[in-house]
Amino acid sequence: MKTASASLVSLLNSQNVYLMADLVTLTLYGGQVLRLTSWDSDLVLGGATFSAAGGTVPAFSRGKTRITRGLEVDTLDLTLLTGDSAKLLGIPLPQAAANGALDGARVKLEWAFMQVPGDTAPGSVWFFEGAVAG
Repeated sequence: MKTASASLVSLLNSQNVYLMADLVTLTLYGGQVLRLTSWDSDLVLGGATFSAAGGTVPAFSRGKTRITRGLEVDTLDLTLLTGDSAKLLGIPLPQAAANGALDGARVKLEWAFMQVPGDTAPGSVWFFEGAVAG
């Protein structure tokens, strides 16, 4: 079951228009945390800053998500984009991934909701969390 703050429930139940952004938290095996957003500028939620990676293109693309019940495993297709400046641990992302930087990492996807662009005060809803696979 998904949970939400009272202000978020109120926003979602209102007739008002709202905005949404994907928030991705990538926690590497060594404990380093990377936070990315699909929004066109950085977003702050709960004291954590989610980077828009310059805002020119999203730092990731999200494909299909499969949420199941019972013993089946939920899945999320998430692609980190590898522009010229995309680095992980100071190394170009493709090379870092090939060297095992994403081995043992975990990924979390939340949806942030906003009445006003950039104002994440209503909060977010956890959507997916799991291990990074090949």
